[in-house]
Amino acid sequence: MQTTTQTIAQLLLIEQEVYNETNIERYLRWCQNLSNQTGIQLQSIVANTAISNYYRTETERLEDIFLTQAKPLHGKIKYSLMRQIYAEIMIDIFKIYPKPLLEAAKKVKIINHLYN
Repeated sequence: MQTTTQTIAQLLLIEQEVYNETNIERYLRWCQNLSNQTGIQLQSIVANTAISNYYRTETERLEDIFLTQAKPLHGKIKYSLMRQIYAEIMIDIFKIYPKPLLEAAKKVKIINHLYN
């Protein structure tokens, strides 16, 4: 039985590693966006387990939407169009943010001993 990530990689005709790298890059861009909007240190957002879990939950929700739309189209449309549909759905992650979790992250002070 395939995992969701394997199914998506197959629908997009990309390697699993490319899918994973794309997800990591999107997460870091999302965190950077939140940092820019809130003034919270990027490291405080990236390293926050609750924020990471929120992101994962929302990403899974968006990917479920993609799967619902994409599975019936598999083999009927070009992979470039399939990737465009995926991108258009996944861009919505940048429209949401976990305000209560960000408020809690503001209170966390990151101490980097290498630079102190």
